[in-house]
Amino acid sequence: SEMESLEHQCRRLATSTSAESAPTESLLGQMQDVQLDFQRLSQDLRDERNERCRSLADVNRLVESVAMSTSATIQDAEQRLSTQISKGGFFGGGSTSPGLHRQDLDVSVSGDVRSSLGSGFAKMVGEMDAELRVEMNARLRLMTADVRSDILKDVSVRIATAEARCGAIEADLNAKFHS
Repeated sequence: SEMESLEHQCRRLATSTSAESAPTESLLGQMQDVQLDFQRLSQDLRDERNERCRSLADVNRLVESVAMSTSATIQDAEQRLSTQISKGGFFGGGSTSPGLHRQDLDVSVSGDVRSSLGSGFAKMVGEMDAELRVEMNARLRLMTADVRSDILKDVSVRIATAEARCGAIEADLNAKFHS
């Protein structure tokens, strides 16, 4: 009987172990799947970071090359302008006919300078005027909206007060009429 009881307990233990091992194996499999997913996500994140760093490096190189080419272009333009000014070509040719006097040359040069400065100045003033008009228009719209909202607030308070008074008068008249 003791032997039978021990055999019975062993059978129960074996069946319970096999029944419990199935969920445990399932959980272990799920845990391994989660670990694999986590490893894939970690790798994807590393790849994304590396790609982002490469992209930033590319953008930095592009910005640097644009800045350098812009600087070179500006320096070239300044150098050409300086050369033209020193040769006198900037003021209308630089060569003078022998019949011109020094005063005539000064007047014509200052006239050329005035006309070139005048057209540049007029263009700059026109651009500033357009910018100021846009800015003034935006400010006027903002001020109009503020004034409109203030007026609407004031009017709505007055209308609410008038409605409350009318309601009170109506209630008073109804009370007097029914009594």
